[in-house]
Amino acid sequence: MRKSVETRDRIVKAAISVFGQVGYDAAAMSEVATQAGVAKGTLYLYFPSKEKLFEEIYLQCLAERLQACGVDTEEQLSVMEKLCRRLRNGTRWELAEPVKNQLVRAYLTHPVFGRRVTHVVESLNTQALTPIFEQGVKEGDLRALPPEMLMEMYIRFGSAVYYYIEKHPEDEENEALWLQIYASLRGCLAAAE
Repeated sequence: MRKSVETRDRIVKAAISVFGQVGYDAAAMSEVATQAGVAKGTLYLYFPSKEKLFEEIYLQCLAERLQACGVDTEEQLSVMEKLCRRLRNGTRWELAEPVKNQLVRAYLTHPVFGRRVTHVVESLNTQALTPIFEQGVKEGDLRALPPEMLMEMYIRFGSAVYYYIEKHPEDEENEALWLQIYASLRGCLAAAE
């Protein structure tokens, strides 16, 4: 059993490398098998199609990103502090894992996969964020809007930050900028005092 897990992990790691280098459409399963050190038939025992392999890569990368976002957010922080920390953690993951980040984006924007994956992303984001937003609304820390709407605002805000930092990675360590980002996020989501 352990060997099969190790083989599966080697295949996924090789696929991340191959898909990251040439993209989904140009990736060849034979190249993934070669890099993983397995026969092509063995690869297909684990992943019956290139689509299934890409889906597995996407889900693993997304789960890793969501886990990174939640680092150091379980301690006694205010709702806004948790949201700000999640935002910064996610940005750091994207900079630290550019190939995995690229694969997540490629999956989401691919004409075949992007349409059918929305429910997975929404489900994972909902699991992670709903309790935070519900707590914030209940305690009066966040605007009295439906938590779903607040989550959508937060995700869109985060996307803008991620895209900016990706173009200007030197600003990731700019604390003055982050203070302004946090202030803008509070202005968007926080309840009026």
